[in-house]
Amino acid sequence: MPTALTQNEAEKLRTASHSMHKISYCQIKSDLRRADITSRFNGQKIIDLGSGTGWYTPLFFEAGCRELVVVEPKPKQELLDKLNEMHSKGYRVSLEIDAYNFWSKHSDESAIVTSYGVFDPAIIGGRRSILIDDSDLDGIIGKYFRTTAREIERITPTGQITIHRGPLAHLIKECTQRLQPYSGDGIHTDWRRADGGILLKQ
Repeated sequence: MPTALTQNEAEKLRTASHSMHKISYCQIKSDLRRADITSRFNGQKIIDLGSGTGWYTPLFFEAGCRELVVVEPKPKQELLDKLNEMHSKGYRVSLEIDAYNFWSKHSDESAIVTSYGVFDPAIIGGRRSILIDDSDLDGIIGKYFRTTAREIERITPTGQITIHRGPLAHLIKECTQRLQPYSGDGIHTDWRRADGGILLKQ
């Protein structure tokens, strides 16, 4: 299993100045309402990295997922309200604020992972702090994404998909060998595009 970030590394990454890779509402709605994608969610646990306000999280349950884990280190009130609303409707949903070391709670091949707002490693830390020594930030960023990619590979069931409409898909390609391009059932992944994709675990 990849080495998790130390507490100091996680805190340094958490407080670094960074920008999010934004995905349009239309893209998310398109993904989560496509029959060739949603049919794979039925009865599955979903882990969503970087859920923002959580506006789209009910779409996972509309697609038939049995449980949703929302990973958001700094949850906004809108997200908390949305999760409470979903709880009141009987949905199994939980929040993880430790976006760096929570993976150990999940066994092998136990969940489908999605991300629509994970930060872009090309622009994180663009404005470095003058108050702390962050000369090692690039190394920490690389460790975070390598760990994340390998953990996604570990917990994604064989024959299932993982969706990443952001920079994480490209990093998964680089960091794992078992995730391959998939072009069946109407799903197409273009590995040459850096803005994300849908991958199948062979």
